[in-house]
Amino acid sequence: MKKNVMAVVTFVLLMTGVNAQKFRTGIYAGVAFAGQKSDYWQITSLPISEGGFSMHYGIHFNLPLAKRLELETGIQKVTRGYAYTDNSNSIPQEQYTKIQGASVPVVALVHILDYPEEVPFRFSLGLGAYLSYAVSGKISYEDGTSQKAKFTNAKRTEFGPRWMAKWEFAHKFECYLSGDIRSTNILKNGSGYIKQGSFQAGVGYVF
Repeated sequence: MKKNVMAVVTFVLLMTGVNAQKFRTGIYAGVAFAGQKSDYWQITSLPISEGGFSMHYGIHFNLPLAKRLELETGIQKVTRGYAYTDNSNSIPQEQYTKIQGASVPVVALVHILDYPEEVPFRFSLGLGAYLSYAVSGKISYEDGTSQKAKFTNAKRTEFGPRWMAKWEFAHKFECYLSGDIRSTNILKNGSGYIKQGSFQAGVGYVF
């Protein structure tokens, strides 16, 4: 993960030297909803009260590639997870796995509507990918107990497609919707799969 982050940062710095005047940096924050897809019937979406609804935040870097094309990357804090119904005892018990991760998204934004002079407004749509790393995890049980996730049978690294819709006002203020599509099977062993993703909405400020 560190090597991937360094590679992205190095790329951004190199491109900044080529086009420093147009390079932009911004911060953002908002809400996110964790999602999952699995062929195990015991796996369901993480409840809102157990981490299914969370805050996310980060920093982004934008570099124009053409008149209506811009590359956006950065790093953000994300929350993912899923619920698991344990039927090993006579009374089923719910388990909630909440994972805190760091994600590096890379999205090519196309400026569908762009009025830089008359009305300082821009609307963009983008497609790209994300690479995330699970920094920590917590498993909570229905009886109120909890423990740290050890990732013995789960991958920490995920990769998949990402989409984004962004509105920009006065060249400074942003509103956006984005989604990390569930693509990576996080299970190391087993015949089934668990794939995680998230839907995000938030606001930002461009310096």
